[in-house]
Formats: sequence, structure tokens, C-alpha cells
Amino acid sequence: MHLADGARDYRKGFPSCLLGNFICCAPISCYYARNSTHSGSGWIMQLSDIQEDTLYFNRTNMFTVLDMQRKDADKAINAINPDALLNAPTDDLIEDIVDKYKLEVPILLRDDVHLDPPREITLTIQDYGRTIHPTGTLLTLHVPFTGDAGMFWVQPSTYDSGPPRGMLNGQELILRMRGTNLEPTAVEKHFNSTLDDFERYLNWQRTSADQFLTELTQRARQTIEARKARLLADREHGRQPSV
Repeated sequence: MHLADGARDYRKGFPSCLLGNFICCAPISCYYARNSTHSGSGWIMQLSDIQEDTLYFNRTNMFTVLDMQRKDADKAINAINPDALLNAPTDDLIEDIVDKYKLEVPILLRDDVHLDPPREITLTIQDYGRTIHPTGTLLTLHVPFTGDAGMFWVQPSTYDSGPPRGMLNGQELILRMRGTNLEPTAVEKHFNSTLDDFERYLNWQRTSADQFLTELTQRARQTIEARKARLLADREHGRQPSV
């Protein structure tokens, strides 16, 4: 994947088919009644109904990740068999190192999102000093993405005080909305706003990743050429080859 692939703007809202099938074609309450999961006298609770969303972009920082990638790339070059290193074209070696150690910042595929059928859940709400448990609705949006899911844990060099929340499941970002009497416009605004927040953080990462791609390519060339020169000099002088 080329990092520049993420440059285009995905802020186009949800696909019309999603809004038509799940939100706009009929009152939400009617859709809930047809599609909520029930068992006997009540609905079947799932773990996802009560599971808390995760705060992302806060486990490590971009400086640490880039420093680790630099060191690992250097180690990988110095670990190549001397004969293999000398016999391989430098550009091929650079391509292999860059492909392995560049940062694959995720790209959200907003045109391919899908929404689960609404589910009835029990909400916990603080109401003027008392706790009430009304019946509400859970909406779950699945957003596929390309790239390295581990990047969702990396705080970019630029960031704000409100990193987004969600859940990761393989190559999907999962967003949820809970509430009562959810209105279509509010649902669309909530999900689009959260996706915009994720894309803002990913774009901040992408700036660093693009700069690192250039740096990594230059660094790999310098390290490979220096090691090749050192190996050739050792062999020319009949010394035990150094690494």
C-alpha cells in the first residue's frame, strides 16, 4: 500500500443505500420493532451491548514508533548474509527494507460501511439524582479499513485533547450509538463526526509516515552502500569480513 493513497477526502457522509435501508426508509421505531432480537419475554443480551468503547491513539507515540522502525531496519540490513548483500542490486535491497519497515497508516473505507440491525438494550441513565434503566436502542456501524491496525494505538506528533473512541475487530473499525428515540439526522451526524475524528488523527499520522518513507529510503541506501563498501574493502585486503 502506498501511503499517499489516503490523501483523498472521504467526508462524503454515508452511502445512500445505507441510509435508505436502515435509517430513512421508515420510522426508526418501526424498524427496531421488526429487527430487534427477542427470546420469550425479552431480548437476548449480547456482550457488545454493554462493552465499553476503547480510547485510541494513546498507547504509544509516533517518536517511539519511528525510532523503533529505524533501529529495526538497520538491524535487518546488517543481518543480511554478506554474499547475498553483495550479489543483490542495491535498489532491490532498499525496496525490501522500505516495504517491511514503512508505516501503513489505515485508510477508512467509508463507502463500504454497513449497519447492523438495531438492537433493544437496557440503558443506565442518571436522571436528576436517580438511576433509571429505560429500554433503548443500540446501533452498530462496521467500517472496513486497509493498513496496519496497530496504528490506531499510536499518538501522532500532532494531536488534540479528544481522541476518538470505538472498537477494532480485525480490519474493521466498529462504532456504536446508544439511546432512546434516535433520530436519523442525529445518527448520521454522530457516526460521521466520529469517523471525521478518526480520519483527522490518521491524517496527522500520515504526515509523519510520508516524511519517514523518504527518510527510510535514504537511510536504507546509505546503510546498504556503506556495508557493501566495508565488505568489499575487507575482502580486498584479505581480512575476515566484518558485518
